[in-house]
Amino acid sequence: MAISLHAPNQALRDKLMPIAKAYPIEALNKVLSEYVKASDNRIFYEYIMIKNMTDKPELAKELVTLLRRKLAHVNLIPYNTNPAIHLVESDVATIQAFKKILEVGGLTVTVRDSMGRKMKGACGQLGYEKLTKEE
Repeated sequence: MAISLHAPNQALRDKLMPIAKAYPIEALNKVLSEYVKASDNRIFYEYIMIKNMTDKPELAKELVTLLRRKLAHVNLIPYNTNPAIHLVESDVATIQAFKKILEVGGLTVTVRDSMGRKMKGACGQLGYEKLTKEE
């Protein structure tokens, strides 16, 4: 099972994902713990790396605290630039430093490759040209 977490705390998650208000982290954690207990399956936590927003070392430490002692794997996903949205991808060094904090904290981590970027077909990029034309 994969969960779009994208932030280790509710306040930041609310800013990034409006749906987070309907599914707060505390409730999500409770349901996921029950799922893991019943299935013994690992949860994959998807975490987007946005420059100066989700890539700060203190957030990595919060993420370690949130997921410590859980059957979890974190997928760090570099943000796919979209001209219609004013966010920027974290640089490679920052992503690697974030990853290192998670690993030192005992989490297993993968930095995901983004497919389709050059064609503007990666996650978060589809349809942006239509948005910019409508403005």
